[in-house]
Amino acid sequence: MKNVLIIFLLGVLVLFSGLFIVDEREVVVITHSPKDSKVYTTGIHWNLPFYGQFNYVYVNQRNSHVLIELSNESTNQKELVKFNVTWAVQDPVVYVNFLNLNNRKKLEENMANFIESKILTNVVAQISSDVDLIKLLNSKQVNIQNPELGIKIISLDVSEIDVIRQTVKNQSNSDLSAESAYAKAISIMQETNKQKQQTLDKLKAENPEFYSYYSLIRQYQMTAKNKNEVPPFDKLYSR
Repeated sequence: MKNVLIIFLLGVLVLFSGLFIVDEREVVVITHSPKDSKVYTTGIHWNLPFYGQFNYVYVNQRNSHVLIELSNESTNQKELVKFNVTWAVQDPVVYVNFLNLNNRKKLEENMANFIESKILTNVVAQISSDVDLIKLLNSKQVNIQNPELGIKIISLDVSEIDVIRQTVKNQSNSDLSAESAYAKAISIMQETNKQKQQTLDKLKAENPEFYSYYSLIRQYQMTAKNKNEVPPFDKLYSR
């Protein structure tokens, strides 16, 4: 009688320990080997305890940030663009197998490479400025599958753009048309002014007293008609 009771209790333990619940936001992938996996959707399920590797996979939309270097032909610059990527798991088995062999960082690196080669290569050819890039991407759904990762890229939003460096073209300035030379000169001037303003903003934050002194000198430089209108150095600094 005692043995029967023990066997009964063990059976109950095995029964309940094998139960698991899957909610509507996820699926469960139980992997026995890379080629043997089973997907369980919403509901109450049972699996033999300790048999297979459990992986809960969130299937609703999620967001990741990736950095991609792009060439902006209109400004002749290399730019580091930060994208907010909306994506979702399309093939849970492929997704789980990839993560089991790699890690989340590798997933985002592959995601960035896929976005650059499959999406941005065609998009960048259609744009002439950063503003156009932002408008184009933020106004459209992408909806393209990445079979290697088991995910679907839904949309891209540009969250930040940083200039890395000016690119050098083989075409010399003497080969440019008057219109192209003027456009290039304007671009260089705009970039120079932007960098100057960034330097001044940094100076203002780090040393506001010296920034005020610099601003005062600049004011006299632009408005004074002759040296007599500029106060002596010691009086100028004391203001």
